[in-house]
Amino acid sequence: MSSSVFLTDKFRDKDSKYLQSLISCKSCGKCCNGKMFDYILFGNSRIKLPCKFHKNNRCSIYSSRPINCRLFPFIVYNGIVSAICIECPAGEEIAKKYIT
Repeated sequence: MSSSVFLTDKFRDKDSKYLQSLISCKSCGKCCNGKMFDYILFGNSRIKLPCKFHKNNRCSIYSSRPINCRLFPFIVYNGIVSAICIECPAGEEIAKKYIT
């Protein structure tokens, strides 16, 4: 499974627009193709991966994708940013810049 860095309060009080501004997606598709995760959480539901909306390394519902997808590589649990996935190239970049 995926490697994560558990965060202190550094990002927990930030709004989603700020967090999204830190993310520089590399379009590798690892987050959607099932290689990192078996599922993502969407509210109280699990969406099985690979995601049926992931086509040609792109999200076919990009403008209306779930918040957990919007904020990835930040890992959101119960509405709180609790970790960052460092297997994701964008997550590794954020961790190096803001955490280490």
